[in-house]
Amino acid sequence: MNHSKAPYDAKALTTALVLGHIDRTRARRMRAKEMEFIGMQYTGGLVSAAEEKSKDYRSKRKKTQQFHEREYGTQLQVLQGKVMEADGAEMKDQLWEERYNWFVEHKRTTGSYPKDWSAFYREKHLKNLNPAQRQAFLEKMHKDAKAEEKKKTSKGRRSKISTRRTKQQEDPTKKTKAEVKLAGSIPELIDHMHESVQK
Repeated sequence: MNHSKAPYDAKALTTALVLGHIDRTRARRMRAKEMEFIGMQYTGGLVSAAEEKSKDYRSKRKKTQQFHEREYGTQLQVLQGKVMEADGAEMKDQLWEERYNWFVEHKRTTGSYPKDWSAFYREKHLKNLNPAQRQAFLEKMHKDAKAEEKKKTSKGRRSKISTRRTKQQEDPTKKTKAEVKLAGSIPELIDHMHESVQK
């Protein structure tokens, strides 16, 4: 019998708690209305007026901010256009000359032409760093290079087997890469580039 009363008691207790909460909330509201009616409770009417004023000022500020933001964007585009007209060609020549000088210096020091421009951008980035940042950057590059090398070697083992299979299946008369012939030898092209920079 105790077991059958326990669920009934839990239901009755839950219902009593809920109804008690609802009645207490209703009584608080009625008390607040009555106190406000007889003038013994501060309703905060001045606070709400201040809040409305604050909201008005905020909305005006936001509208002004949006207007200035749009104006700034259009003026920035106009200014960028003027700079490109006035100094664009000169800036382009300076950047081209910087890369050309690096290209020639790389050839002079290493004896070979660079395969891509990543070393140029890496050197340029390193010049702008302080010693601690430079050290951290070089360590990160070293870790990345090791990870890339490890990745290549693990892929290399798998790819060697697959390349053997594909080479056996391919037609040996087909050419896979297009041959590109330059108008002159590379030193002649470099000399031509150097002459055009000097002009």
